[in-house]
Amino acid sequence: MQIEQGKHLADLRDLRHHGDRIAEENRLRSPVDSSTRLSFTRGAFTSTAPATVVTFLAW
Repeated sequence: MQIEQGKHLADLRDLRHHGDRIAEENRLRSPVDSSTRLSFTRGAFTSTAPATVVTFLAW
């Protein structure tokens, strides 16, 4: 039981260290426009435009 618990704690430490590294990379990355985001799967930028608004006036 002692060995299993120690292994579990080591796994948690590794996971926390990995999470800290990701948070640090995100903090250091320069901010981008809110409508543009970095695509992590392709390494390219993807953009989203606001939805088109159509207004009809009835007389």
